[in-house]
Amino acid sequence: MSLRNWIIAGIIIILGVGAYGLQQWFKPHAKIGKPTLFTTANAVVNEFETDEAEATKKYVGSETDLRIIEVSGKISEVVLDTVGTTIAFETENPIKGVRCTLDKFTKAPDRKFNVGDSITLKGLCTGFLSDVIFDRCVFVR
Repeated sequence: MSLRNWIIAGIIIILGVGAYGLQQWFKPHAKIGKPTLFTTANAVVNEFETDEAEATKKYVGSETDLRIIEVSGKISEVVLDTVGTTIAFETENPIKGVRCTLDKFTKAPDRKFNVGDSITLKGLCTGFLSDVIFDRCVFVR
């Protein structure tokens, strides 16, 4: 194969990789769909405290099977910072709780969240640290 053919093949490969990269870069963010599980803040904290491995399988899922969870509870704290809005739910456990970070990519109606309000959010459970963490949450009711 001549040098000219190698150069043409190289250019085609570079253009193909570039086009794929641009497609991935500008791909719209996936929407949060229908929830697969419904729970309360108290119930999810109790399950993670009882058996963290089983609760992780149930609520987090796997890389190919992410679970959308709908969680209800009473707001104990609302944090507004550079990351966005994070809502903490009250639980029976004074040390452990549920923290939900609202999705920046969803155009949710302007709503003020107040401590003491009972609400329902849906999002992706990412695991258990000192709290059960939910990301990309969307207000349901």
